[in-house]
Amino acid sequence: MHATAPAAALILIGLCVEIGMSLCILTPDTPAALRFAMRGSTGNRYHVSLEERPGGPELRCTCTAGRYGMRCRHVKALEVGDITDLLSDNAGDVVLLARMLGAKTRVAGAA
Repeated sequence: MHATAPAAALILIGLCVEIGMSLCILTPDTPAALRFAMRGSTGNRYHVSLEERPGGPELRCTCTAGRYGMRCRHVKALEVGDITDLLSDNAGDVVLLARMLGAKTRVAGAA
């Protein structure tokens, strides 16, 4: 189920405030939820999504490690901006993700 545009804006505003960002620019193209498809080491497709948790935003993955609550290599790659194994066509969202998580990295693996 997808949030409506106003609800999506509220979700992102909540994330920006939650992580203490001084400025968060929202546009009509800003996704309601950040989701990424990543390639696993054996070629499997896994999905990583940004979820709002009581302790703040958290990346969750559908791989075995992610299902057990561990920070898997897919999550770690996105946290540092590495898009080498990104299968989805949303590399630009990795930059938004870095801003939301407060990372000071550039997107690695971009052509």
